[in-house]
Amino acid sequence: MYKVLIADDERYITDGLKLIIDWEKYGFEICASAESGDEALELYEKFKPDFVMFDICMPVHTGVELAEILRSRGYKNDIALLTGYSEIEFARRAVKYKVKYYFNKPINVNEVENALKEIKEELDKKSIFENDYEDEGFVPDEIIFRKISRGESIEGCGAWGVLTVFGCGKKLDAGADENIYRLLKNRRSKTYVIGGADEAECRKKTEKCMELLKDDGVYGVYTIKNTLAEIYDGYTQNLSVNSRLTGKQDGGLYDTKNAAGEDVRLYNILGEADIAILCVKNRDVSELERVIESVIADAAKSDSAGRVVGIFCAYIEAQLLRLISELGINPQEVITEPDFEACESIWEIKDILIRMCSETIKAVKEANPKPDTNFECIEKYLREHFREEIVIKDLAGIFHMNHVYLGVVFSKKAGMSIKNYVHTLRMKEVKRLIRETDASLKDIAYEVGYNNYNNFFVWFERFFGTTPEEYRKNLNK
Repeated sequence: MYKVLIADDERYITDGLKLIIDWEKYGFEICASAESGDEALELYEKFKPDFVMFDICMPVHTGVELAEILRSRGYKNDIALLTGYSEIEFARRAVKYKVKYYFNKPINVNEVENALKEIKEELDKKSIFENDYEDEGFVPDEIIFRKISRGESIEGCGAWGVLTVFGCGKKLDAGADENIYRLLKNRRSKTYVIGGADEAECRKKTEKCMELLKDDGVYGVYTIKNTLAEIYDGYTQNLSVNSRLTGKQDGGLYDTKNAAGEDVRLYNILGEADIAILCVKNRDVSELERVIESVIADAAKSDSAGRVVGIFCAYIEAQLLRLISELGINPQEVITEPDFEACESIWEIKDILIRMCSETIKAVKEANPKPDTNFECIEKYLREHFREEIVIKDLAGIFHMNHVYLGVVFSKKAGMSIKNYVHTLRMKEVKRLIRETDASLKDIAYEVGYNNYNNFFVWFERFFGTTPEEYRKNLNK
């Protein structure tokens, strides 16, 4: 059976689709249903469906936005949108993301069933194609993604090396090793997934693989992951590390754990920038100054300080301009144009950033001296209770609001979902506790609201681009 994910903020629509369509007859089963865009994304990551149906107008993310996000994550299969007659402009935008099917409400059963026949035929073709390659022991391009999405494992592989080779490189024969798979390629790089019994074997086979690919102007970056589900994260980690490498050598092989020396330990600079912008929105000048000073101080320890600070500045400036424009104010009337190039040190850049943020805070206060009281109360509640489990429906009940409306309004005003806002608050507190206390990382995780350490680990790495252990170790250097 192929898995189907349905998302519509009107519960009766999803319930109706489950009842009026004989899904099993056409080879499908509904694995999950969602009532908002963010919930749909969570369920997509959990179930990796073969086919998705999204309502065009939903809270947090529209159906078109979900189509864009899924395509950016490598989803190749069909997408269907549930539409109303007034939503034709949305449908036009969806063409860009290769949305093939549109079902008008009320749903026509025959239209859906005819579409399911076509979709199953395409999925069957892909499955046959995949099996042909599996017989050769070599899975190219997007085929490995489907193995990952279905949660499959491969016998004898307890760890996975993700090797990204930059430069042309030699062609790797399919028979080089039965557990070497080409993940994807573009003009500048190719990525291979290398299975091994354990981490040590993975490293050994990755080095062997690099020897086979070595050529003039070619070098590789690799990381080791424990499961197939983590492979795409390994690929993005390789790209991130490559952007920081200096003095690359032909034939070199760099482990993401120690490539480029200290530079690899730098956290995801955009995560820190998001915290700074959050401080601007909360009009918290003292915390803002602390965040910016912390970023500059950490960057100063790196050989690529200029690149890191440059990324940080560009992101902060773009977000400030966006924030001011949303107030209907000309940014040039608020922010003194920064002259970063005239700065002789990154510490001068710090002063410019703090000035720009302070000017924006002043403009926000003048434009909105009495902010949305309800929104302010919700923010205050989250800042006081972020250590607890936050359930949107319960939060909506506290403030006597519809939970869907609350999600939409909060995302619009805060620039992020309630869930991401809570994680941002938690990560901000985590960073403080790591810096200022000797508490164990597990104790810190529980202190800020993560009852599952693995969940804490994932969110930390997503925000800061490194593990909690590496972050603490580098602070003590």
